[in-house]
Amino acid sequence: MKSWTRTLNLDDAHTLLAQATPGLEVAAWSEACMDSLPELSHPRRRELVRILRDAFLVADDTGRFVDDLFLS
Repeated sequence: MKSWTRTLNLDDAHTLLAQATPGLEVAAWSEACMDSLPELSHPRRRELVRILRDAFLVADDTGRFVDDLFLS
């Protein structure tokens, strides 16, 4: 049976978080992340983006990242 939870590889997460900057559109970051880490499968990259976006990054009402704990 497959696990319902996934873990974050610290190096992979750091690579993707390093691409996020305050004022950057979330959609543009997500697209750029898909080009990163080519050794990972597309579904795994999509999952990493979702986890990081939902748990570690904050966006405003316009869909842009704001300066927060992980973007300071």
